[in-house]
Amino acid sequence: MENEEKYNHLKDEKSPYLVQHAKNPVDWYPWGEQAFKLARSLDKPILLSIGYSTCHWCHVMERESFEDREVAEILNDVFVCIKVDREERPDVDSFYMHFCQVTTGSGGWPLNVILTPNLDPVFAMTYLPKHSRRGMMGIIEMANSVKELWQNNRLELTDRATETMKRLKEINIPSRSKLPEDIDIKAFNQFLSNYDHNNGGFGGEPKFPTPHNLVFLMEYYREKKDHRALDMVRNTLLRMRMGGIWDQVGGGFHRYSTDQEWIIPHFEKMLYDQALHLWAYASLYSVERKGIYIETCREIVHFLDSEMMDESGAYYTAIDADSEGMEGKYYLWTYNELSRLTGNNENFLNTFSVTERGNYHDQGYAGETALNILHVDFEIIRDPDDLLKIMDDYKPEIKNLKDTRNKRVRPHTDRKILADLNSLLAFSFMRSGALLGDAELIKKGMNLLNYIVRNMVRDTEVIHSLAESSTASHGFLDDYSFLVHALLTGFMINGDPHYLKLAMELNKYLVSHFMDDSGSLYFSDESDRDVPMRMKPDADGAIPSGSSFEILNLAILSELTGNADYMEKAEKILEANAGSIAEMPMFHSLSIMARVFSKNRFMVRYSADNRDPVSLYIKMAPFLSGLVILPVSSKTKYGIEEIDILEGSPFMKNGELQICSGSECLMPLRTENDLMENLSKYLNLKIP
Repeated sequence: MENEEKYNHLKDEKSPYLVQHAKNPVDWYPWGEQAFKLARSLDKPILLSIGYSTCHWCHVMERESFEDREVAEILNDVFVCIKVDREERPDVDSFYMHFCQVTTGSGGWPLNVILTPNLDPVFAMTYLPKHSRRGMMGIIEMANSVKELWQNNRLELTDRATETMKRLKEINIPSRSKLPEDIDIKAFNQFLSNYDHNNGGFGGEPKFPTPHNLVFLMEYYREKKDHRALDMVRNTLLRMRMGGIWDQVGGGFHRYSTDQEWIIPHFEKMLYDQALHLWAYASLYSVERKGIYIETCREIVHFLDSEMMDESGAYYTAIDADSEGMEGKYYLWTYNELSRLTGNNENFLNTFSVTERGNYHDQGYAGETALNILHVDFEIIRDPDDLLKIMDDYKPEIKNLKDTRNKRVRPHTDRKILADLNSLLAFSFMRSGALLGDAELIKKGMNLLNYIVRNMVRDTEVIHSLAESSTASHGFLDDYSFLVHALLTGFMINGDPHYLKLAMELNKYLVSHFMDDSGSLYFSDESDRDVPMRMKPDADGAIPSGSSFEILNLAILSELTGNADYMEKAEKILEANAGSIAEMPMFHSLSIMARVFSKNRFMVRYSADNRDPVSLYIKMAPFLSGLVILPVSSKTKYGIEEIDILEGSPFMKNGELQICSGSECLMPLRTENDLMENLSKYLNLKIP
């Protein structure tokens, strides 16, 4: 039939991103052997296009080019075209993004890479317009250029690909060495030299939040008592909370700021950002008991539960930047709208920086837009809790705006459930719950952890992604590393032996399938045969690296079990990554935290049969970054031979508590107050 919808080869895929492109006239294939064989049989290069379903510039490129029949005709003629969802195949994205960054000096999404039929990369680009403009190559011109090269000068392309692969393999070999003893000081100084003293954060525009770096600075402050670290964290988190990067109406953080002042956001909302911001604000609250920090944590959790939680209790991956074909339309307001909805409240309009001409500027606009993004004027805040008073004073206006906004067309939500991000969130709920003194938040983290174990673990294998309740792919390093850390956190809260047993089993799989002889960790296991090279990422990016979490995991397991082999493996990972850590320590903040923890950790052992483990975990919150906790109960030993070293310990029989460091333990303590006083003494921290 003439009006019958036509689909390409993405029709039956589960990924929301691939489904979005299933009706494109470009003859897209999913990543796999069918497309690879076709490229070889037709002797065509491959156009690999990588993105994700909530990516703004992916949408722009789709509208301009991939839905355009002129573009599609050229692409289908020149290439075998493959689409990849970076969130379902992060291994594919990791390799080709690394190629893009090495060869162009930058990266981003959509990522478009020209490959030979054997999958070696030749050229990499990000966003391309339909036609060349302002020095930017257009996709039509790119396709014609590649066609000419492929037909008339193929040897140049294949030689280029061969040489590039050789270079990438050399870069992927770590240089083993010992880390400097003062690596944490070097990292701090690097943060300090990159710090924006006026606006908070690091570097210029666009400005990306890196909450795990702020957690590092909090721990640096706790240990070194250097108030400059605390000042950087406080100023950054306060400025972000006041800015447009925070959704002042509905809560939750947007992906990043396009300006230095945190005002104009890139409007995506990612699950990992919420998890990491929760951890950072809770960490700051544990030192400075300001109401705005705990309120921000509560609003993040409320946003997650109301906007990103699946009915099963797990959490979705992301919310789009776009709605109705425009970035940020759901979040922006005209002056007249805001004036009418707030009852012409000039104080509100001034406080939230609203102007008649509009305060919102975007890359797609040449000038004023007549649209406003709410953000609090920095000049009116003298104390962090001044912001809390502002939010209380304007609750009716904010509620009215939210009720009105809820009637708009909502941005698309990517409903994938990812093991790594949900594990990271489960850990954040548990740790943040302790720092905030919130037992219900700890319980929420335990419930999420239980969901992951029930639905995303098959024996000793972790399922990376659930899309529409269908298994999408096997697990990667981050899935294992983050889940093991969440399991160990759960065990240290309640002593459930099943958590510890599963953590050890999954960690054994991780070491066996992801670690090489040098101690480096691959991002994917050896079953990943359809990517030219298994990457060994060790640096923290938008989220901490799986490698850094694994160092923490091994140090904790070594202390819990008394098995020194775990600690030896942790040291091997640190030595394997030492070259890159020493070169750019601010990109390895969590690995440095893990290294400090592995050298200075203490253990608290106690009988959980006659105590409330959650309550005691909350009490120990100020010391958690330096503690391994072993709640021992009558059921702890069940099925776990590795902790037989505890058998016969006299304190388990009379409910006493004990602090240990290495192989030495202090005399048993009788009360929790005694425990707090001794922890404060030995970890050199004050109880807030």
